[in-house]
Amino acid sequence: MSSSGGTPLPHASARATPGRAKLGSGRAPTIITTSLATLKHDYGDALSKSILFFEGQRSGKLPSSQRMPWRQDSALRDGFQTVNKKQIDLVGGYYDAGDNVKFNFPMAFSTTMLAWSVIEFHELMGSDLKPALEAIQWATDYFLKCTSVPGVVYAQVGEGHADHNCWERPEDMDTPRTFFAVNTTSPGSEVSGEIAAALAASSMALRASNRTYAAPLLSRAKTVFKFADTYQGSYNDSIGLWVCSFYCDYSGYQDELIWAAAWLYRASKLPFYSNYVLNNFHKLEPPYSGGSFAEFGWDTKHAGINVLISKMDMDRRNQFIDKADKFVCSVLPESPTNFVSYSPGGLMFKAGGSNMQHSTALSFLLIVHARFSSRTKRVINCSNVAIKPSRLLQLARQQVDYILGHNPLNMSYMVGYGKKYPKKIHHRGSSLPSTRDHPQKIQCSQGASYFFRSDPNPNVLVGAVVGGPDIKDQYEDSRADFVHSEPTTYINAPLVGYTRVAKFKSRLSQIILIQGLILLVGALLNALPLTKGEDLDLLGLSSIILSFLSIIIGESGRRRSRSSFLKTYLILSFVTICLSLVSALKKNIFLKVLQNGIANSWEKERVQFIEVAHISFEVLVLIFAASTTLSLIHNMSPPKRSS
Repeated sequence: MSSSGGTPLPHASARATPGRAKLGSGRAPTIITTSLATLKHDYGDALSKSILFFEGQRSGKLPSSQRMPWRQDSALRDGFQTVNKKQIDLVGGYYDAGDNVKFNFPMAFSTTMLAWSVIEFHELMGSDLKPALEAIQWATDYFLKCTSVPGVVYAQVGEGHADHNCWERPEDMDTPRTFFAVNTTSPGSEVSGEIAAALAASSMALRASNRTYAAPLLSRAKTVFKFADTYQGSYNDSIGLWVCSFYCDYSGYQDELIWAAAWLYRASKLPFYSNYVLNNFHKLEPPYSGGSFAEFGWDTKHAGINVLISKMDMDRRNQFIDKADKFVCSVLPESPTNFVSYSPGGLMFKAGGSNMQHSTALSFLLIVHARFSSRTKRVINCSNVAIKPSRLLQLARQQVDYILGHNPLNMSYMVGYGKKYPKKIHHRGSSLPSTRDHPQKIQCSQGASYFFRSDPNPNVLVGAVVGGPDIKDQYEDSRADFVHSEPTTYINAPLVGYTRVAKFKSRLSQIILIQGLILLVGALLNALPLTKGEDLDLLGLSSIILSFLSIIIGESGRRRSRSSFLKTYLILSFVTICLSLVSALKKNIFLKVLQNGIANSWEKERVQFIEVAHISFEVLVLIFAASTTLSLIHNMSPPKRSS
């Protein structure tokens, strides 16, 4: 099929040029200083929406469970060719951003990050775990197809230039669906290595729920890694004509090979892969100039490698920990070796397009390294500045809060979250009427009229995080401004992890607020005997004092992400309940209420009835507090086993 001629549209290839910050380019931000306690973000809702976004990016035959009804089946003939006597089927996978091309290099990275999020935070994900696993499997089903022919890895489906010259719904597209592969004579170690990493990480994420499916993923990951390593070379040289205007590899392919080996070691525990990492890691050191210890994203894996291996049981692990610490120091604004710029409102910034990808990816690494440092009771030293793990979590939360609306424009950069969010995002399917509302085909040339309209997009791509504001915190809601208004899968994927931890912090804040109200009622009840000339209940008074202390310590532990404070908070809360119960038993309050019955107790002994209700409610709240706090502690300090 050939592309129809259309009105030239803004070319969305700038997102493919990753930022390379220079030493000393960071500058201290003028951070918004509103207390985190005043923020009221629904992190659980944000997590659900960030996962839902992937359903809007699906290619292929959509399932009956599809939750974005304006999207329909698309690209059902991708592949469908016989290669080496084997029928090829490349249906499925994800469109990377606002276009209709399947770029497997960034798609694989997005999948790796989704899987890593599930591995790290699955116990906190609750009802969102199932759709997260489905999002991962949608990608791995496709990657199994892309690696089904020995000695061949399919790297892309669709012609980027033709696609970007048309503004069409994926359901209508008639641009060429050419597919591009790397093989033994035209290698592509970066795309093959990233697919191997995605399959290995996904095998871990899916192992508990579907072991029979996870095992072949790991097996295929080993095969693809062997191919990537045996036939080394960049896909820039093999299929660069079709990939390099969009996702050219600027950092070389050695980082993908080591990244894949690290994930294979974590998934399989086979010494071959740890030895590979240790024997080849020097290839990322100077004079190699393809990347930096401070970089992490779809192209460069250096910082991710160091953070991932830091928490694994591997020989010479300390060198990776040192580099992971060095990465942290490159991000923190107060660090003397800061590499990262910040907007006045506090958003991380690096050179290149689609800046929000840096904020989400780097924040994810901060969280993972903070959890490791918290468990090992480490303090990170950035020259003369000592950094506690809680500071890393604080900065990561600041980035998430900025995305969700805590910024100078009071605007959420997640579509469908909050009252104010981008309405005219650079996304074909979202900006064109759905096939339900407009069954007639919209041709390539016809789509341009919708692109240039000033109306909001008719279809809300819920959960999509756009490229974000400029370095001055300004954002123009414009489809044409693709650098800032286009969403991508690799912006969303790292965000899935932290929103769930943040949700439990938010829930604990609500519980502590309720405990404060209970404390107030308890203080009033304890003061009543004094108004009648009776003696003060010392047990009750002790309970109130301890409750007050536990609330202060609990809130401090929640804000500062200090597990020791949270444990103390739980212990004091438990002691408080015990003192309240002993006080009540001494006064025979429970027995009197039971003897009189609820109705009579309310009529005759209202104070005693309220006191019983107060203690009962206090116990109930403690149960919720214990459950929430223990989950939060567990996910701030993960188990020592690397798997």
